[in-house]
Amino acid sequence: MENSTSPEASLWRERLTMDASVSPDSPVVKGTWITVGQVISRIVDGWSWSEILRSYPELCQDDIRACLAFTVEDEGSR
Repeated sequence: MENSTSPEASLWRERLTMDASVSPDSPVVKGTWITVGQVISRIVDGWSWSEILRSYPELCQDDIRACLAFTVEDEGSR
């Protein structure tokens, strides 16, 4: 696992935030009500990035990358 100064770690820190009014457990994509958990669930369910972006037009590819990077780092810290 790379340290927290990796580009991936920097990406999720720039694009995600904790917002208890949206979810007490999962970070959200800044400026949205979309949680990391929602994005990751879609990926696990087999959705393509294109399908995710069509369903959540407020997201961009970097937001999906940030959700993945957060999940990898979060799992690595357990």
